[in-house]
Order: sequence, then structure tokens, then C-alpha cells
Amino acid sequence: MTVIYTTVQRLYLMQLSMTTVPLPTGQSLSMSSGCYLVQTSDGKNILIDSGSSADYTLPVGMPPARGQKNVLAMMASSSRSSRKRQSIMDEL
Repeated sequence: MTVIYTTVQRLYLMQLSMTTVPLPTGQSLSMSSGCYLVQTSDGKNILIDSGSSADYTLPVGMPPARGQKNVLAMMASSSRSSRKRQSIMDEL
């Protein structure tokens, strides 16, 4: 049996949306929805907790999320930022 050891190389937390939920006490609770992207030493990308399905319906009385992004849009944005940071580092 061959054993392959892999380690986590990078961990990204991606915020996908925010919402403020009214509480019965008259206060409100700010919440965010996110997911994690784990990059491993063997080149694998693992997406964890990618949020609600596209056809999810909010319960009655719940406010809509703000700044909503899907995982693919977030990853594309992160990729562009990474390339820009690398370009700046290459110039130094």
C-alpha cells in the first residue's frame, strides 16, 4: 500500500453575503455566509461549505442578503487579485 502525505498550503475564507436578522427582543443580529477554499500540497482544491443552493427561498419576514456573490464569482475575483499582487511583487 502506498501512502501519500499531503498538507494544507493555503486556506481562503470567502464571504459570500451578509444579512441583518431582526430578533424578537427588538435587537438585530448581523450574520455572514461564507465558504472555505483549501489548497493542498498535491495541487488539489477543496471547497468546503459552499452555502445555500441557488433555488433557496428565504423564510417569510427574513431580510434579503446584502453583497451576495456566488462561489465562482468570488473565486474569479480572488484570482484577479492574486495575479495583481503577483504582478506588483514581480516588479519589486
